Amino acid sequence: MSLVMKFKNANLDQVFQDIKDTYRLSSREIEVVAALAIHGENNRDLGCRLSIREHTLKNHMTSILHKTKLSSARELQALILRMMLLSYANSVYIGDLRVKGYSEYKGNKPVLIESGR
Repeated sequence: MSLVMKFKNANLDQVFQDIKDTYRLSSREIEVVAALAIHGENNRDLGCRLSIREHTLKNHMTSILHKTKLSSARELQALILRMMLLSYANSVYIGDLRVKGYSEYKGNKPVLIESGR
């Protein structure tokens, strides 16, 4: 099951935009990130889905991992998952407190920095 299927209520457009802005990814690189999150397939299948050669996909992944300072696609999926969880928390209320979301990053981890009414 893909990451997206587990968190249907997460604001995925915002999550992918945040990843793009935070790590200065190109539009094509964020397409690769989104495809990885949504479909979770191997490089060959992702390449076919994006209409690019497997070698080109690997080049994009190398660039993405370098920019995010991660070492594997699994670590990238974990980063996406953390950001999706935080986005999902944006719509969660605890008592009368509403979690407002994340707006700061430390290293490669998004940090939840405020909550309020």
